[in-house]
Amino acid sequence: MTDHLDPDMWDYQQQFRISLDGAADRALDQIGAILSPQAYVVGFAAEGDDTGRVSVETRAGAGATFSSEDLADVVVDAKRRYQESAVHELDFPSEEVRSARHGHFRDTARAAALAAAMQRAPAGRGRTFFVGQSASVGEYDVHPVISVDTDALDALPRLETSEVHGTAITVSLAHGIVAELLRTATHALLAAKPPRTISPIEDDVPTDAVRRSANHLVFSTALIAGQTMAKGLFDSFEALASTAYEGRAGFGTVILAADGHPNVDVAIRLRAPISVRERLQFRKLLELTDDQLGLLVDGTTIYGLGATSAEYDGSAEDLFRYSLVEQGIWTLSHHGAPLLRVANGHPQLPRPRMSPALFVDSMRRVFAHVDDTDIRAIWRLAQTAVSQGKGTMLVITTAAEQEAQRLAPQALAIDPQPIGSRMLKALTKIDGAVLLTPDGTCHAVGVILDGVATGVGDPGRGARYNSAVRYTAASSAPCLIVIVSDDGMIDVHPELAPRVRPEDVEQALFDLETIGGAEHVDLERFYAARERLHLFAFYLSGSQCDRANEVVARVEEQRFAQTGMRLTVVPFTPDPRMNDTFFSQ
Repeated sequence: MTDHLDPDMWDYQQQFRISLDGAADRALDQIGAILSPQAYVVGFAAEGDDTGRVSVETRAGAGATFSSEDLADVVVDAKRRYQESAVHELDFPSEEVRSARHGHFRDTARAAALAAAMQRAPAGRGRTFFVGQSASVGEYDVHPVISVDTDALDALPRLETSEVHGTAITVSLAHGIVAELLRTATHALLAAKPPRTISPIEDDVPTDAVRRSANHLVFSTALIAGQTMAKGLFDSFEALASTAYEGRAGFGTVILAADGHPNVDVAIRLRAPISVRERLQFRKLLELTDDQLGLLVDGTTIYGLGATSAEYDGSAEDLFRYSLVEQGIWTLSHHGAPLLRVANGHPQLPRPRMSPALFVDSMRRVFAHVDDTDIRAIWRLAQTAVSQGKGTMLVITTAAEQEAQRLAPQALAIDPQPIGSRMLKALTKIDGAVLLTPDGTCHAVGVILDGVATGVGDPGRGARYNSAVRYTAASSAPCLIVIVSDDGMIDVHPELAPRVRPEDVEQALFDLETIGGAEHVDLERFYAARERLHLFAFYLSGSQCDRANEVVARVEEQRFAQTGMRLTVVPFTPDPRMNDTFFSQ
């Protein structure tokens, strides 16, 4: 039985846990998953009779903490899980292999018991816990742990199939990222004595975890389809999305399913299947596909063209759709539910479709005098553009007339007139944006946007989005660009920060000042408060920035006096775009 939770395992355990905490936060942020991750380091006494001795390293000021009673039954539960595991029924070629496999099952059983105990505890309420394999550090077997918000995790798209023939699969991009980070943490615990961080190059860890997770998710779909040798499938889709065919950007459909799947109707069968690694052949065959007819792939080879039958209800989770939507961008979905989007090498969660409410809010905040009738007209045009199945942009600006004249060499100016859905369908058949005033009056079509490079943008969003970023940054008139991608998603730029209450901003600043004003500053609590204030950085006034910078400078000077180390701190600065419209009433 656990008598107490020892606070210390090794000198750098807090630094190690902070490293894992930060990597989880940055990796999940990269894919757009707001899961509020929190890292822990949990150690169990490695030897002797005191096998119930447990140490937990957790974030200071994180709220409820775990007690000795919470983890009292982990060791007993782990022994039960190990005794009930399948390892006892397996034959092994040597004693060395037998010992290694039994050790792995014992460790896996303890990880599962620890996750269950932490989830049951009051401090784990509303959280889902993931526990990595342990490594020996001093007198402890140490497990890295990451927890996330359960409701937020459950809201993300995922597969229900968790293993195939005893092999665990990656059920979602977020699950895969957590698993990758825990593996990285375990390797760091094994590699360094004493371990200080999860990686000496921590900036690379989140990006590597995201890409490996996406790779494993794609491989998992092939594994479900019956292929165990499809490890290069992710790279094949990446190459396919970036390879033009006779000057045309790649777009089309790939259906991943076992050859002979009962719910796949084969229209054309190739006499000799083609490897998915044959990039040029793959790209050429993609030209034959459309929204219904797809290339049939079993995970390693292309065996024909066909379609999914209406009888497939999704319960088997063994038939997947890959769509190349525009140059450099491809998606993975199952039975109409999107699982993954990769844009120019950057894996992401599929973006949700823009809600009418968010669009209305953006229009009202950018254009002071726009009325509901005009907003509805613009929204209908955006919906029409989506139905075209072809990406485009609607540039809405109060300076549309002047811009039509200025951009005339690279746009087709027309006599100003309101346009409806039927006319928009015709006008968007040519490349380029449609230039409108907020009341829906069209001034030009086929517009090629200009704008200077500002260093602001998103390499994962494609050329269309980034040209909108450059144009709005250079525009002196109120301007909103509706960006319709080839996969039917609607974005607007500028992406306005959400409305917040001014008292919430002031409270975050007050918390920073209170913690930083203590005689003995708890640095971890202070840095956590600074991170919370960074969430409100856009909304800070000049005087609030001065207050924040003053307390940060004071604490950093105290830390330098104590440790002799100085960190480069980026000061808070007021954002020129901020105004009272970003505050809720």
